[in-house]
Amino acid sequence: MYKIFEMKNTELKSKLLKEITKSEDYQILEEVYKLLKLGNDDFKTFNLSQEQKEDILFSQKQIKDGDFLTEEAANNDIEKWLEK
Repeated sequence: MYKIFEMKNTELKSKLLKEITKSEDYQILEEVYKLLKLGNDDFKTFNLSQEQKEDILFSQKQIKDGDFLTEEAANNDIEKWLEK
């Protein structure tokens, strides 16, 4: 299955190169470039402290346990607080 995907990938790249080479439309070429650049940019990784990791795990457990407010409930709480 990997080889089939690779062939399709190679074929698609070839088609893209042909279309890009034929195109004289600067705006289209610029948009294609932006899309490709966006897809190829490396994502930043963050090094978290132990405390941050623990906070994330705690928050995930709260969500799993249903210990959270919906957006509507949070907005209602904010409205009540602002009325004081």
